[in-house]
Amino acid sequence: MSNWGFDDNDNAGQGNESASNGPKALRDAYTKLQQQNAELAASLATIQQDLRTTKVNGVFESLGVPAAASQYQGDADPVKITEWVNSMKEVFGAPGAPGTPNPVVTPPVLTGDAAAQFQRLNEAGQSGTPLGAMELATAGANDATDIQGLIANFARLNQ
Repeated sequence: MSNWGFDDNDNAGQGNESASNGPKALRDAYTKLQQQNAELAASLATIQQDLRTTKVNGVFESLGVPAAASQYQGDADPVKITEWVNSMKEVFGAPGAPGTPNPVVTPPVLTGDAAAQFQRLNEAGQSGTPLGAMELATAGANDATDIQGLIANFARLNQ
């Protein structure tokens, strides 16, 4: 019988002899690629979320309000975060926000007598002057580790 001039051996040696190279193998490979793609997409989403969180937390820490990062839902753009923090200062009553007075902190001032007494106390401690009853009581109270030690300290002072 004639094959119209074609030999069956023309495809020999081209690797098409097995059924593993057929359409089922291609479908299986495509399914595996889809699974890999889904896994990589999930991994990329996790990495992007971690990077966003790190960036947002860094900006909030640099602005001095790290606890507010959990309330922020906007973009991870530092300019937008700064605008949001500035707008929220008024809501939360932060110092420097419009409408809230800034507290004025004044250092304690010693009167002349108190300053002289404080100076004498410092010089007495540095020069090795013996401790008075009050200093001994304070030192003993600081050294006590339990109630019995405190009682023994005050008993020594009353003798």
